[in-house]
Amino acid sequence: MLALLAALVVVNGPLPQTPQPPALPSLAPLTEKLKPLVVSIQTTQSVSSSDDDESPDFFHRFFGGPGEKAERRRSLGSGFIISADGHVVTNYHVVKGATDVAIKLDDGREFKADVMGRDSKTDVALLRMRKAPRNLPVARLGDSDKLKVGDWIIAIGNPFGLGHTVTAGIVSAKERFFGAGPYDDFIQTDASINPGNSGGPLFNSQGEVVGVSAAIIQGGQGIGFAIPINIVKTVVNQLETKGAVTRGWIGVDIQEVTPELAAAFKLDKSEGALIADVDKAGPAAKVGIQPGDVITSWAGKAVREANRLPLLVAETPPGNRVRVELVRRGQRKSFDVSVATLHDASDERENVSGRESSAVPPADRRHGGRLGIQAHDLTPEVARRLGISGTKSGVLVLGVAPGGAAEGVLDAGDVIVEADGKPIAATAALTSVVEQKKSGEVLLLRVRRSKQTVFAAVRLR
Repeated sequence: MLALLAALVVVNGPLPQTPQPPALPSLAPLTEKLKPLVVSIQTTQSVSSSDDDESPDFFHRFFGGPGEKAERRRSLGSGFIISADGHVVTNYHVVKGATDVAIKLDDGREFKADVMGRDSKTDVALLRMRKAPRNLPVARLGDSDKLKVGDWIIAIGNPFGLGHTVTAGIVSAKERFFGAGPYDDFIQTDASINPGNSGGPLFNSQGEVVGVSAAIIQGGQGIGFAIPINIVKTVVNQLETKGAVTRGWIGVDIQEVTPELAAAFKLDKSEGALIADVDKAGPAAKVGIQPGDVITSWAGKAVREANRLPLLVAETPPGNRVRVELVRRGQRKSFDVSVATLHDASDERENVSGRESSAVPPADRRHGGRLGIQAHDLTPEVARRLGISGTKSGVLVLGVAPGGAAEGVLDAGDVIVEADGKPIAATAALTSVVEQKKSGEVLLLRVRRSKQTVFAAVRLR
């Protein structure tokens, strides 16, 4: 046998070697340069025993544990240095309610810090170290718009208080919206992010900061979210110069264009931002923009998803005049809108769907037939008793029949004010419109929901 193998080697030459995959380059040299840019943040908050954890189930903030009610609570987070004199960027939720803030450098030195400004809507805060040493290393800020899905990234932070920890992964997705705030636009990554990483930087392979770690999905594996650095730059610049953020406003309420709404408005695609309501005193109303218009472009930037528009408007400096392109009943139109300043109002909205329907006289309840709803004429008296604002007439939805046409579209507490563009003041008017529709056709409704007006499309049976 050995002689045979030797003969084969002589005749055919040496046996081919299995090719080895190229070795991945080590991240050690890069991380050694980046670690001094990252800081650990410890805060102390005063909390009362009656305080409740405000974070939604889906959104996990990276400090403290739910249900922790000590009078003074310590929490941990991360941040990164953006100026040689000690300015540090972190998350708003890391320093929310903090009475004391301490920053610890990579070499172990600690410094007290002050909060220069904070912005809850983007979850960004700017800190300044007291008595900071001179010539601190400064992080280079990249361009998050250039990030591509599949790009390598590095996350550095202080998970679970363990100190500087480095993880690596890729950009899993961009422009993620999940309701964490009005200006969601997250980078999704599979780099390990854990409690304590919040506020820490996300670096690209060139060592530039491209995001700020902000959120995870509870129980999720390999799913973390970061605020794009381009958003952070805009916010930090204003926090540094003014201590607060000024945002643009045009006075419209918008909603997503669903396939049903696209069919009702005769749109080619389920894209754009559907205008559900217009503030009569706002810039949009002044140039003739109307409910039912679908905005497709803002200042030359395509608006494919409704959630994209609020961010684009907010980033526009007040006073600028912007070209808005939209579709109105199948016709393309454009308007030049002068952007105004957003003045914050309470985000709390009253949800009437959970109210006792006994406030409505049982004898007056009616059924919506093919819509599959239990309804009642809304009168000023009923509106007052239920605390409904924005309208004093229409059709109040008391309940939605399981398996009915309106299931998943309408909710108890909704008030129908229009049907196929016609004002609806009572159930008789709604029934008249419904009876004119054929099975399979879409009925376009305009609905007052909590303190908003929205469109709803119901495919009749």
